[in-house]
Order: sequence, then structure tokens, then C-alpha cells
Amino acid sequence: MTIYTIELYDKDNDIYEPLAYSSDAKELMLRGRLIEYLVKKDMIVRHCSDGTKEPYDSVRVRQLDYGEELDKKKFFF
Repeated sequence: MTIYTIELYDKDNDIYEPLAYSSDAKELMLRGRLIEYLVKKDMIVRHCSDGTKEPYDSVRVRQLDYGEELDKKKFFF
């Protein structure tokens, strides 16, 4: 089974963070549009280890690489 993920990107810290997973790429893309809108409005922020908050810069949907593990704390639908 192919698994896809929505990832948020923070360019200042050069980090991608998974938000959710699904085997349905179309569903993730639909949800990703809403998330992208919120990211563009700086309504989704990353809580950094130094206590600061940094808005995410972009959103992407991608297929997980072979052998890549899921973050079990993230939402799966």
C-alpha cells in the first residue's frame, strides 16, 4: 500500500514536519488546500525549541519513500 503525507515547511529552520498521513492522495490534496490557505495567513506556527514561534512557509503532499517510517503521533486517515 502506498502512503502519502502532508508536510509543513519552515524555511528559516530548513525543516519539514509531517502533519498527517493517508493512502488516499486526492483526499490529502484536498485537505492540503485548506492547510495551505492557513499557512499563507500565518495561522499555523511552529513552536521552536528556543521558545519562539515561527510561521510555516509552505505545504506539500508527497509519497513516503520505501522503508520510511510513519510518525505514530500524527493523524492517519
